[in-house]
Amino acid sequence: MFPIRDHNPSERTPYVTHALILLNVAMFLITMPWAGGQVELWHRLALYPVAIAHGDWLWGLVTHMFLHAGIMHIAGNILFLGVFGDNLEDQIGRLGFLVFYLACGLAGAPGPIATDPMSDIPMVGASGAIAGVMGGYLLMFPRARVDVIAIIIVIIRRFTIPAWVLLLAWFGIQLLSSASMLNDGVA
Repeated sequence: MFPIRDHNPSERTPYVTHALILLNVAMFLITMPWAGGQVELWHRLALYPVAIAHGDWLWGLVTHMFLHAGIMHIAGNILFLGVFGDNLEDQIGRLGFLVFYLACGLAGAPGPIATDPMSDIPMVGASGAIAGVMGGYLLMFPRARVDVIAIIIVIIRRFTIPAWVLLLAWFGIQLLSSASMLNDGVA
């Protein structure tokens, strides 16, 4: 299921949400070789569990959340950020939202590091930050409704569901994905 919008309008323009989306897209284009980007920069900014375990490369704890492994990876993260981030930013303020986003991204790093602290596979992605945004949305707007597009084999249908159903389904998919694909390098 892919959310396309929620039924929870914001009162202010979500400048921080828009800036985070633009930063993620810019970093994606700057670091993807097929877009003429510098793959060396991607490797330099990724998070390496083995480096963190040795107290090195600590900037990766922050920079990894602005890198992505592919087009579907970034598309999913910015889609969920765009649909759910604006309302959270509206509720907790711009600075509060930025701090919350970064804190959630940082909070997403220890799990993969603890799983294999000697891994030299680069970890990238904003999934920790996005999970935090979605969790915050779920707590602040438990009765919100979300329009989603569901692709079931070849049947595509748009319908509205409670936001908590989509968010819990997403969390479940993330748990199953992380359990089945340890050390794939995606946060």
